[in-house]
Amino acid sequence: MMDPGKEISHICPQNPNVLVTFPAGTVTAQESMLIQLEPVRRSKVPLAEVRGYTDTVYIQHDQAFLKPVQVKIPLTRIEEVEVDLTSCELLCVHFEEDEISIKEDIKVELLSGNICSFKTTQFSRNGVYAMKKTLRRSLKRIMQEIKRLHGMSPHIISVFIGKGYKQGTWRIHAEVLEQSDLQKTIEKRKKMDLMELPKCRSPSLTVVRVTKIKVSLSKDGPLALCRDYVKDDIAIEVIPGGEDQFTYFDIKKTNKDEEAKIIFNAKPSGKKLHTARFDPRDMNMGVICPDPASLVAGIAKAIPGTKSGTNMLTFSESKKEKINTTTTLSTVSPVGSERSETLTGFFCDSSMLILAKQIYVDDIRDFATYLKIPKSVFMDFKTKYSGSTKELKLAIMDHWLDNQPSLDKMAVDKLCKALKEIDLNRIAEIVKRVAGENRDLRRGDFEK
Repeated sequence: MMDPGKEISHICPQNPNVLVTFPAGTVTAQESMLIQLEPVRRSKVPLAEVRGYTDTVYIQHDQAFLKPVQVKIPLTRIEEVEVDLTSCELLCVHFEEDEISIKEDIKVELLSGNICSFKTTQFSRNGVYAMKKTLRRSLKRIMQEIKRLHGMSPHIISVFIGKGYKQGTWRIHAEVLEQSDLQKTIEKRKKMDLMELPKCRSPSLTVVRVTKIKVSLSKDGPLALCRDYVKDDIAIEVIPGGEDQFTYFDIKKTNKDEEAKIIFNAKPSGKKLHTARFDPRDMNMGVICPDPASLVAGIAKAIPGTKSGTNMLTFSESKKEKINTTTTLSTVSPVGSERSETLTGFFCDSSMLILAKQIYVDDIRDFATYLKIPKSVFMDFKTKYSGSTKELKLAIMDHWLDNQPSLDKMAVDKLCKALKEIDLNRIAEIVKRVAGENRDLRRGDFEK
């Protein structure tokens, strides 16, 4: 929490050598801020001008900064050449939406070794780059070098579809990926029972920095979000060169037969990036097929080359038996179980997605063990979702939820115990507090 009357220093947990200092009077009122260090996923393209670079410092804030914020951060040298940082020109670069700009008015100092420092009131994202000194400096060439450094290759948005969590629903899986990875991604998603929607890919996009893309359905259209999903929370966080950059949500069909639209806008500017359009009648939307082959036959005309006998969207019969069309995720349970004081506000899809993000990759196996998930089940999930730790964690959560006799305080206690066993005591306390309020988990709960 930022106190306007005090100087506050923040050490980035991702790198203890990064120090962000807010002088007293930086803001006029108390405010919670998000401070993150975004690593540069450096491309392998040879560079002629860049001699060193820092990670990008991201500060999410509402109030304008009245006093310059100081950042001390280490420079990473380019390995291919011998670099004397004292002979380089240090430039501060500002990342905003899909544009980058060099801030020549911001002075960057080299303190000692590879540690540099700069002060500015302009944030959201800033980084420092050490450039080779030349007599005739070209800002255009410098910008091109920085883009090459970040591996800003062409990206596209692709939309996949699969069976939803509940009967009568479908899952939309929207993903941002490098064009060169398209076929590999399609094959990976097929193994997860997801199929790409035809003619829904976006034109080429250039990702210049970490970008958030809001995903929404057209208003009053033929598709509607299932109520477990909060429409304002559906977004994709895209990192240049990153993998498995997607979001998903379950939908149901309304009584309208018009064209369906999935809209992708940049956050927070609202700039429209892409609109995926398709006819829901061609996809048998909202229909649970007793025979998966009949589903594929219904979509064969939309996707050339699809064989009617291909088993593309099969799911376990045991899960079908447990799903009731009138229940939400928070009340799905084994057949015959009874619920008392179910925490419908807490046990929802968006809440479990936020929680899954708090679990470290190295702790997934132990977490599943403490949730009493059989080793054979975990290994099946691990094989099926080998390309996505996010989907693996969610599969574990879904399996655990399915096998709870009641999603009430007792289930919360079991969940908290498992979290504490993998040393996530703070997360467990937050889960216990939020569940007590019977509301969904939010990203801000973990930033306080």
